[in-house]
Amino acid sequence: VSAVRWFCGEFGEIYAPVKVHMDLAIADGEIPERLATPIFRTVQESLNNIAKHAQAKNVFVSMRGDLATLTLEVRDDGVGFDAKEGATTLHNGHGLSGLRERAAKTGGTFAVRSKRRAGTVVRASWPLAGRAAPAGPPAKQKAFTLLELLVVMVIIGILAGFVAPRYFAHVQDLFKTSGA
Repeated sequence: VSAVRWFCGEFGEIYAPVKVHMDLAIADGEIPERLATPIFRTVQESLNNIAKHAQAKNVFVSMRGDLATLTLEVRDDGVGFDAKEGATTLHNGHGLSGLRERAAKTGGTFAVRSKRRAGTVVRASWPLAGRAAPAGPPAKQKAFTLLELLVVMVIIGILAGFVAPRYFAHVQDLFKTSGA
């Protein structure tokens, strides 16, 4: 969310005639890490297309999440295009097809809606499995990370360094006193 907010701010400064309106009703921590790049790239490509083609006065960037879905929408009030005429370009353009592919690879959907003289809407949505409370038995406990295991091993090693010499000294004393 922070990166999207920053990019929208930069876009608004560079393309000053275009007013950027943001409605980012989701916090950074609510976005799964796997979606951070696809979200940013979708906003980036959409705003770049608006700068190149839309002749828009206003851009609206919205990001909303509920328990099940995260939805990103980038909308403009530009010249738009006839969806029937633009269908070939829409599916063959590298930027939009790349966004469609990126959304699909991350389990999402991607759609573009446009009408001549009525602007364009780019919408991407992703399911947010795991945000809702589980309906069945409790989820399995998270596995330890490599760093957590390493820390435990270091602690064990430190303890072994303190305990082992004392233990072995005590065992040797036991053998000496028992005459073995």
